[in-house]
Amino acid sequence: MIIDCHAHVFQNWQGLCGHEGQEVHWKYIQKNVSRPSAKVRRARDGAPADAKALFRPGDNTWAGLRSDVQFRVGLYGRLEFTLEGEGYYIQYMPASMAEIEAPPELMLAQMGYVGVDHCVLQAGMSYGVMNDYNAFCQHQYPDKFTGLLHVDEPKADLPTWMGEVERAVKRLGLRGLYYQLDGFSRYGFQ
Repeated sequence: MIIDCHAHVFQNWQGLCGHEGQEVHWKYIQKNVSRPSAKVRRARDGAPADAKALFRPGDNTWAGLRSDVQFRVGLYGRLEFTLEGEGYYIQYMPASMAEIEAPPELMLAQMGYVGVDHCVLQAGMSYGVMNDYNAFCQHQYPDKFTGLLHVDEPKADLPTWMGEVERAVKRLGLRGLYYQLDGFSRYGFQ
């Protein structure tokens, strides 16, 4: 049996993706892409640009996220923003991804193509609040997917997130925890 231990399914990034609002989800994406390996380009001519423009100078914290850049999810794998009237994009996903979404059926097709039997579904706040969606996929295709739960690390000690861990395990049936510590991904399974 071949198992891919790091796979992602996710809802269309144009939507809420489990967050309380689209703008909240897009802030998580904006924070994540502030240090992208993908190149930032000016839209009108493709000239190189810098993702540091997504933050106030010298402050790449949550508080430093710029709200005046009109950060948004575009088409064909692009994340877009506007700075001082100029459009920019980050080619974050493959250009063939017309809408930034990866339903379980897409993952199943990819698994079949490369010969993977089972995937462990990761979670991360840039993809959305994934616990319900990972559980849906795991229950939809139990022989193909094992879903991990995720907590928002900066808020992990709050009662709401402690309750979410309990809900994700007991009610949703997720079987592992994905978290980051010192910038490195960690996993725990029951």
